[in-house]
Amino acid sequence: MNQSPHEKLKLYYTRLRDSEALPAGAREPESSELDAVAYEQLVERFRLTETERNLLLALTLTPAGALTKALAAETLQISLVQLEDAVHAGRPLLHWGLAAVQPASPDEDSVYHLDARCNYWLKGGEEIDPEASDSLAWIETDSTDTARSDGPAYLILSGRDTKRKARTAQAVAEKRSRRLLHWNLSRSVALSGGEPNAQQYLSRIIRTIARESIWHDAILYVDELTQLQSAYPQLYEYLHTQIANAPALILSAEKPQSDLRKRYPGALQVEVPEPDYDERLQYWRESVNGAADHAELAARGGTEEELERAVDQAYQRAQLRGEQAPNKQDIYAALQSQRNDALAELAEKIPAFYKREQLIVSREIEEKLHDIGARYRQRAGVYRDWNFGQHTVTGKGVNALFVGPPGTGKTMAANILAAELGLELYRVDLSRIVNKYIGETEKNLSKIFHAAKNSDALLFFDEADALFGKRTDVKDSHDRYANQETSHLLQLVEDFEGIAILASNFETNMDEAFRRRLHQTIRFEWLDTPERLKLWKSLFPTAAPVGDDIDFEYLAEQIRDFPPAFVKNVVISAAFYARRDRTPIDMRQIFRGIKREFEKEGKFFYPEHFYEYYELTSSI
Repeated sequence: MNQSPHEKLKLYYTRLRDSEALPAGAREPESSELDAVAYEQLVERFRLTETERNLLLALTLTPAGALTKALAAETLQISLVQLEDAVHAGRPLLHWGLAAVQPASPDEDSVYHLDARCNYWLKGGEEIDPEASDSLAWIETDSTDTARSDGPAYLILSGRDTKRKARTAQAVAEKRSRRLLHWNLSRSVALSGGEPNAQQYLSRIIRTIARESIWHDAILYVDELTQLQSAYPQLYEYLHTQIANAPALILSAEKPQSDLRKRYPGALQVEVPEPDYDERLQYWRESVNGAADHAELAARGGTEEELERAVDQAYQRAQLRGEQAPNKQDIYAALQSQRNDALAELAEKIPAFYKREQLIVSREIEEKLHDIGARYRQRAGVYRDWNFGQHTVTGKGVNALFVGPPGTGKTMAANILAAELGLELYRVDLSRIVNKYIGETEKNLSKIFHAAKNSDALLFFDEADALFGKRTDVKDSHDRYANQETSHLLQLVEDFEGIAILASNFETNMDEAFRRRLHQTIRFEWLDTPERLKLWKSLFPTAAPVGDDIDFEYLAEQIRDFPPAFVKNVVISAAFYARRDRTPIDMRQIFRGIKREFEKEGKFFYPEHFYEYYELTSSI
């Protein structure tokens, strides 16, 4: 005859009282002290054996929730062998920590202890374990259908948009009439940094959260799964052994993970898209009015969370200035702050500090730079609105080659272009990318382009011929792998939908196939006399004391075969000489600056070359 939990409690109470295991005056358990429904749910959900469930009841009767192994066997009226066979580490009661066993010592018997969390459940407790509450939370579901529908036990979501993935998980839970527990795994990993033993902490959290999902009979939604994989590979394996016991499981990662397909062969895999162009366009129109070109902003992409945070931050920036609505610069800065973190770990950020009027180049170069900016801004209009996108699957980004001697303005032009487009400039450091091990260079570059895809950034490859150089005839394995690297890079640039600028001192060093795929090539050359004159005059700030004797026309005519960077250095050196001597910046200081730059380059400064100023230059 089956007995109810309360009938068993009374029976075990009598046995424990008769064995004098209970303190004097211990009263008989009331029916209200044990939630019978909770008890049956716990037994069912953790699949406890008959002996385990009976031991659990007996433990609830003792003040400390503890029984020696011998007394437990006596209370349940089974042998010690039967008890040990039924209750061990491989069984649910001990595996999930519902109870623990304290090993025997020479003077004492082994002792079973009831877990405090289990005791809380048995009394009807429903709150999430406080130890896990920093990273585990309910996602509200609204289902009017109380009958549970069948579905896959495992669902794998991929994509960057965390809000949309959460809504997908929510819809699945509602469809199946289950509650949904959301575990922010990256939050747990971050919190582990403040623990003395991070791995021990995470191991405990993993089991705790898996146990919570079983107790609550809820779908467990694990977000940002790869955070643990990269930080603690061994714990990543342990994670899967634990969460696989959840009633149903939804796993989320930014990119599709091949290992998940192998671990959960019956899982349904869903790629959750980010907002499309029309959705982004509508969002920007509703959020920022006419502060910026909505089509251009929509073409930049972004997840729901990135867009919402960017708008909030843009308004905050405006309010700090005492204005109600953000301007274009507020929006650009807000977007950059949301989206460029991953790229900052792979490339060097170059602050925007040049203005267009500081770049002295020919009219042809100015027009080409304007064309690059216009092509980037009008991508959506041409490829989408006018439907030219039907002619190409790839190549919808913007790329250009800046070629010319050092100091002619290539980096400066890229800096100005990025600032005008509301992008941050990131220079790719070749020393961090090129690797002697086969295949590593390709991996490093793939990471950069992937990060740049989801960033508001302009990629600038300085001395790009080292990466995008000519392919050669294969003479050995080194040539073969070098050619593979170049081919891989060509494909990455072709597929990239952002803006990439490559700089090289020598155009002939660049791979011919790559040059054909470029949208623009700009050749930065020595300036003509009118441009040099403009350059000399532009380098003196209005606050600087300039002597009346400076002959700008003479300097523009005489200093010919030098890049703009040389002239800039001359002027700055002259300013320091003048400041030291407490004089205005005059021709004497200019010639001293010229002499200094000559010496830096290993050239002789001959006063005779400046015969109009021979008396002045010969005394320097």
